[in-house]
Amino acid sequence: MENPYNIALFVTEDLTTSMGINFEMPTSTAAYVEYSISGEDNFIQLEASPKIRYFDDNEVYLYEAIIDNLDPNTTYEYRVVNNDGTETSGFYEFTTLTSDD
Repeated sequence: MENPYNIALFVTEDLTTSMGINFEMPTSTAAYVEYSISGEDNFIQLEASPKIRYFDDNEVYLYEAIIDNLDPNTTYEYRVVNNDGTETSGFYEFTTLTSDD
């Protein structure tokens, strides 16, 4: 699957109830992670924190979001989107760990 927004999950302190997401946008904008339990349509929108970086004199617009209060052993689907919806990723999935892991 293509990943034009360089979306990557990252480890949080408790992977049974939270997940971290890093991604990139082509311009400086407000950006969000939209997520829900897989198969459901009640998406929650979480604003991501911007982190502008410079590589070879080019600005790169990186973002980070940590989703909390997730259910253990549950598959979620998510995507990233900018403030006006003109930049939207496809959907991806992750599964939280069980509380026994």
